[in-house]
Amino acid sequence: MKEKKETLFIMWISFLIALFLYLFVIFDLKGITLNAEDYLNLIQRVFSFKPPTITVLYLFALFEFFLLVFFKDTLKNMLRKLEEFQVFLIAWSVGESIAVFGMATASIGNDGNFFIFPFILSLISLYSWSPFRKKDI
Repeated sequence: MKEKKETLFIMWISFLIALFLYLFVIFDLKGITLNAEDYLNLIQRVFSFKPPTITVLYLFALFEFFLLVFFKDTLKNMLRKLEEFQVFLIAWSVGESIAVFGMATASIGNDGNFFIFPFILSLISLYSWSPFRKKDI
């Protein structure tokens, strides 16, 4: 049992490392500003971008986030026939795909600030599926 926990820990940490690697890539290629005015203006830019590709990608990311965080019991019930590590792997992959949507929005919009919101959502979803939280699977 201890080996299973260690394996889950290594897998979970590798997903977190990948998220921060995405952050460094976007920071290096597109640049990220820490100016509050840019982030206040960002929501307007997301929903007014033409074509609406960025809006659609943000909506996909939000859908996946809500599925992972707020419908966790439903998701676990759907995957009840799988082993524990398989459920975690599916949840972590979906959680990481939120950040991938963020990378796509940053590339399409040519602005690294588009990545920050999906990055934070991805971190929250991975934390909510941490193998070290109370046993609920």
